[in-house]
Amino acid sequence: MSNPASQSDRVNFLKLVIDSAEKRRDAVENKASILIASNAILLTALASLIPSLAHPAVGSVNPYDWIPIGLGMLTLISVVVSTMSAIGILVSVRGDQQRKQVMDIGDDEPNLFFFGKVAERSKADYLAAIRSLTDQAILEQLAAEAHNISRLARQRYQLLYFSHRAFMVSVALFLSEMMGLIIL
Repeated sequence: MSNPASQSDRVNFLKLVIDSAEKRRDAVENKASILIASNAILLTALASLIPSLAHPAVGSVNPYDWIPIGLGMLTLISVVVSTMSAIGILVSVRGDQQRKQVMDIGDDEPNLFFFGKVAERSKADYLAAIRSLTDQAILEQLAAEAHNISRLARQRYQLLYFSHRAFMVSVALFLSEMMGLIIL
């Protein structure tokens, strides 16, 4: 026969969920920063190829001369898409705005575990508000915070997935362009 979880067990569980989601969100932000730096390196390498794309025979009508230029443009587009997605992860204004909208649990009861609600109050007001909460209200607010942080981390992981795919396309196009320059 199983015993129902105690109040402290529930609080500890919710703290673990919140910590885990925050660590995952931080990991996504770190990966996005690395991806932005990688895109900058790829963009620099692409820019170094611009002089080699300008052939001395301006009037030539060789259709193969356009292959590296076309691949270069596609690479540039992929790098921009990947970089913008990674920047979206770091900024993530849309996710934070959605989070702020759901942080109020009821009409009169703001979520006191959301940092914005903590900062809005004076220390004395905040401590008084915490003391006035029932155990059930604390659990509900912790559960809401765990859900919102987890949802935000998931959104950032989805953007990171898209950004990684765009970066891999960029690398493949860049290597194709390099091979095109070598062969042609």
